Amino acid sequence: MLIVFEWTQSQEAVRPYFSDILTDIDQPRLFAINTTLSVFLLGATSLCFLCALSNRTTPFRHLLFYFSQASLFAYLCFDDRFKVHELLGVRFNVDDHYVLLFLGGAELLCLWFLGEDFIQKPLVFLSLLVASALFAVMILFDGFMPHDMVLRLSIEDLAKVWSGLAFLVFGWAVLKAQVDGESANANCPDTR
Repeated sequence: MLIVFEWTQSQEAVRPYFSDILTDIDQPRLFAINTTLSVFLLGATSLCFLCALSNRTTPFRHLLFYFSQASLFAYLCFDDRFKVHELLGVRFNVDDHYVLLFLGGAELLCLWFLGEDFIQKPLVFLSLLVASALFAVMILFDGFMPHDMVLRLSIEDLAKVWSGLAFLVFGWAVLKAQVDGESANANCPDTR
């Protein structure tokens, strides 16, 4: 698409899409690092579930669960980088944190109907519990605290990153359970 854009427009028109990330000299060296970390963690979580999808002998219900999680976390990664929920909030005339709450509800439904086999595993359950609590803190501070409140932004954004880390542990634990299940089914020795 960018090739067509340059072909039909100009090199100058496409240059912003290929440029390195630059900030004003007044910006700190680690400008936007929190969002960068969050995007990485959400993307890595999606990749864990994409890897789990690769096994063709997995029960269909588990494949649906892996696909739902890969899709959801890929969307959240994209959303965090490109501020999609803010645009959707404007488009549908709702506060943007309600869009994230809707996604949280969708995740709960996926876990309830498709993920019950995994939730019983201690690491999966614990990481989901921590991720959910931090997600709730992020939503609380983003949507319901005064925007000029001291520490509101720090608490909201740090909760977002730590929630992303807990979600990555969740994705990794599910992938590990799937791989361990394959090993057990193939009569492979335990390599722990």
